[in-house]
Amino acid sequence: MALFFKQVVMVKAIERFVSSNLALITAVIGASPELLLQITDDGNLFIFANRDSILFNYRLNRVVKTFPRIP
Repeated sequence: MALFFKQVVMVKAIERFVSSNLALITAVIGASPELLLQITDDGNLFIFANRDSILFNYRLNRVVKTFPRIP
């Protein structure tokens, strides 16, 4: 039960971050009507939009890795 609560708290924190920093994420990824967000094991945020994806450290507000564009 504690693990589930921790995950819910983390998801809520990331939702708040994304909603308040959508301009930053859009500038990094580009305009997209849909985003796929996934919390990685190391606590970073994997963001996929259109054909681009990045690994984003939301605590430091920086891109950790930019993945190759999907053809």
